[in-house]
Amino acid sequence: MKSNKLEQQLNFLREIDKLKRVLRQSPLLDQSRKENSAEHSWHLAMYALILSEHAAAQGDELSALWHEFEEGQSDDAQFAKALDRFQPLLINVFTGGGTWVAGHFDQSPTR
Repeated sequence: MKSNKLEQQLNFLREIDKLKRVLRQSPLLDQSRKENSAEHSWHLAMYALILSEHAAAQGDELSALWHEFEEGQSDDAQFAKALDRFQPLLINVFTGGGTWVAGHFDQSPTR
């Protein structure tokens, strides 16, 4: 039984190694390159580890807020969704166009 579990764990670790090949659109803060999904996952794990003391008491509240956000019906949820769209805009502004430049987007109106 234990060897089966170990085998499954090793298979999982081999599988997540593939995240290194997936490039995200988010640049590093120094803008030297884009991060890959493995780096992003590691970074989020560090956030969770470092900030975990702030999460246990908030778990139920955060879960309820997440469901409210997903449903998008309340004024608060609609505001949160607007912020979710606004944040990438700011990143592009602060990084001189960032993903817009890389994606060859322009501001010309479509006809």
